[in-house]
Amino acid sequence: MRNLILTMTLLLAVTVGGCSDDEEVVADPLGWWSTEVWGTGPNDVLSLGFDADRAAPFIQRGNLNGWTSTELDVSDLVAEYKEIFGQDREPLFELWAAGGPAGHVHLAGNLGVVYREAPGGWERVYSGLRLTDWRGVWATDEHVFVVGTFGKILRLEGDQYVLDEPVDHDLMAVWGSAPNNVWAVGNGTLHWNGTVWQTIDIGPELLYVTIDGRSASDIFVGGDAGVILHYDGMAWSEDYRHTRAGIADIQCFDDGTVVALAPREDGGTDFLERRDGSWHHSGQIAGVTLDA
Repeated sequence: MRNLILTMTLLLAVTVGGCSDDEEVVADPLGWWSTEVWGTGPNDVLSLGFDADRAAPFIQRGNLNGWTSTELDVSDLVAEYKEIFGQDREPLFELWAAGGPAGHVHLAGNLGVVYREAPGGWERVYSGLRLTDWRGVWATDEHVFVVGTFGKILRLEGDQYVLDEPVDHDLMAVWGSAPNNVWAVGNGTLHWNGTVWQTIDIGPELLYVTIDGRSASDIFVGGDAGVILHYDGMAWSEDYRHTRAGIADIQCFDDGTVVALAPREDGGTDFLERRDGSWHHSGQIAGVTLDA
């Protein structure tokens, strides 16, 4: 759910921007299901999802001038899936994560599928793990890290995608300050030093679903039980515990502010903000339900 807080605002700008008083504002411009919202900036917002039958993944790409839609061809994967699991089984294709700078964005989803941005469209670069759901992406111009269920990690090494399997528990999110300093979190935490993955004890044994940072010595992780952890470059410590709900998303901003979303069981979402070293419950987003 990377960049969810920022891109919720960006989506509103894209959808509402330029409308006159008598124009209808359409929150879902193409009428399909969205599982992830992500962007590289206000003029480049991606909404990932699937069609009504959940049989084909779609990508909406928006800017202040409107939206374009792309349907990814997965007919070969459908045929392969049915060959393995039976002709009466219909696969559900969904895209769950996006990451990377403009021009080098990677998308990932269930059934082990990963796409990357290419001239004129999207190129499928990996589809070898039918039982893996990819959940997090972090990328630079030359490096890519994709994490998912069953401890699977896909790395771009040179011009080859390499599969790592350092653990067998689920990984939900990934972030790095550099290609040799990457953190992956889930039902456990891993650190990549450029050579090997190491298991790191960062705090309570919980499911951590989100990670973001500003530098190698300023990183935040959130997850179940409302726990937010902070890394100062030397050690991890509990920075805040929200008693009303678990943490679904964290985002760090250059001015030092950190914001987090905590979806409640009643369908609302608490908005948390860290300013000057202290966390504040800044309000609620009524009626918004976010999946961790």
